[in-house]
Amino acid sequence: MFDIIIATYNRFEKALALAQQILSIDSTEIKQICIVDSTDHQSIYSGTEIKIKHILSPHKNQPYQRYLGFQNTLSPYVIFLDDDMEIVNTTFLKKVHEILQKGYAGVAIHFEDKHQNTSLNKIAKSAFNKNKLAFGRFMNWFTAYPNLPDGILGLCGVRGKQPAEGGITDFVSGGAFAAQRIMLYQNFNFELFNLYNQKIGKGEDAMIGYTLAKAGRVYYLPDLLFYHNDQQDSAYSINQYAFAKRVTFSRKYLSLEKTRLDDKLEIYAQVHFHWHTMWRVLGLIINYTLHKTDSRKQMLNGAIAGWKLAASYRFKFKSACTI
Repeated sequence: MFDIIIATYNRFEKALALAQQILSIDSTEIKQICIVDSTDHQSIYSGTEIKIKHILSPHKNQPYQRYLGFQNTLSPYVIFLDDDMEIVNTTFLKKVHEILQKGYAGVAIHFEDKHQNTSLNKIAKSAFNKNKLAFGRFMNWFTAYPNLPDGILGLCGVRGKQPAEGGITDFVSGGAFAAQRIMLYQNFNFELFNLYNQKIGKGEDAMIGYTLAKAGRVYYLPDLLFYHNDQQDSAYSINQYAFAKRVTFSRKYLSLEKTRLDDKLEIYAQVHFHWHTMWRVLGLIINYTLHKTDSRKQMLNGAIAGWKLAASYRFKFKSACTI
């Protein structure tokens, strides 16, 4: 039996349509679908579907929304979906259930962007971004953006590819993943919720996936189950300065959390973060110098602001949600 959690912000109709589509496919395996909603000018949905639970969130904060949904679940298995997911395979519940029944802590679900021109395509890239380098594996490693093995999560949120044929992985993608309920939020740092409230947090999917991988094992299911139906209205990427600041700042949090969970020295994360960020900022400077656009200027200034903030911010471990 599954509970499904859909977090939404100003896109309630999308979340509701997805919930209704899921129930039309198979409602027997679903106890309830929680739509956790931080929409402006909120009101409770008055529909008649008894398995759809509409929950109003006091914070415009996706990690907190997911946690609020988790608190309202009772089923042994939980699936998290973004509101812009579109079902490709109508047997997705059966496929996820088969994996979780084998004792895996979580399932990383394969989905693809339905549209080529997504929100993230608008974001200016650093000249030292992994996919833009022409100097080979050595330069990738030297600039702290290594080509990691499949399924491996590194420092600064750098990841390898998911195993093409399926297999063990360290991480999930936030748009669609599943877990055994009892495995969720074990040894999780709830400071992340406060960072999101300050609009400087990112990487929740990496941390949920990695804490699941530490609690048990996470399996990547390679079958295409969903499309990500991005309409270029992501709240994260509308403001490129804020996006770059958030991404850069969060790399330090992700590095510190990974070393904590790996029981390694914090200094390793600190040094790695600054070396990694120096090269990313240098790449943004090069790109802006070669082609001066407002987008590249915003990304450069945002990255510098995020770097400065991360250098002075005092990160803490919070074992419980306090926002």
